[in-house]
Amino acid sequence: MTGRYDDEGATSVEFALVLPVLVGLLGIGMFFAWLFFEKAQLGHAAARGARYAAVPLNTGTYAFCSEDVVTELNSHESSGQVTAAEVTVRDRSGAAPNCHATPAQAYRAPQGYVRVRVSHTFQNPFTSIVSAILPTDDTWTVSSSAERRVETP
Repeated sequence: MTGRYDDEGATSVEFALVLPVLVGLLGIGMFFAWLFFEKAQLGHAAARGARYAAVPLNTGTYAFCSEDVVTELNSHESSGQVTAAEVTVRDRSGAAPNCHATPAQAYRAPQGYVRVRVSHTFQNPFTSIVSAILPTDDTWTVSSSAERRVETP
């Protein structure tokens, strides 16, 4: 008597074995894609903030004020709002003035260049998929900076 081998359930078993690996790889890919997206968004926002502070306004004055640069950054940041503590605005002579705290120094002209550095903490929506495979934190910090030469009015 010869036995007959039945392969009817083999495809389902193979799929069940491959599916967790496929989902894990897809989750890791989406996790790093989101991380690079955040980095690109911050780089773009920092460049816009540096340009905003380095180019004179229509009135001939400059918006070289840390609060104004943060407002400009937030208008170009699509994935979350940055706080004033996460942004550093400097020129050749030092940090940008806090215009609302010291109105006497408000809106001074920047010297030489404007450098904007943003260090933003965010939550990656794909952390739960990756944490099933690798131990990771819920929050991530991404930094980016941009520099722009000051234009004369």
